[in-house]
Amino acid sequence: MYYDVIQRFALAGQLGLERMVMSTLNVRLTDGEERDLQWVCTQTGKTKSEVVRELLAESLRSYRLRKSLQAAHAALGPAARQSGWLTEDDVLQDVS
Repeated sequence: MYYDVIQRFALAGQLGLERMVMSTLNVRLTDGEERDLQWVCTQTGKTKSEVVRELLAESLRSYRLRKSLQAAHAALGPAARQSGWLTEDDVLQDVS
């Protein structure tokens, strides 16, 4: 089954007004996913599109954070190990 998922892009307009530009994405859901989505909609009183937009935004924020942390670890990890920092306790001991 297809459902519309709308992504928001806020554009700042004149006088601080915002205009929402929406795009549409079709998503196939399993029967179980459909039941779960419908349950959330019933519990929250939100539409499927609203629920999916919120969950997608949350997931994308988490993904970006995870990727940033992985990049920082890759960039700083070798220097930290060279300095003898192998665990969080090593770092805290040197900082304290």
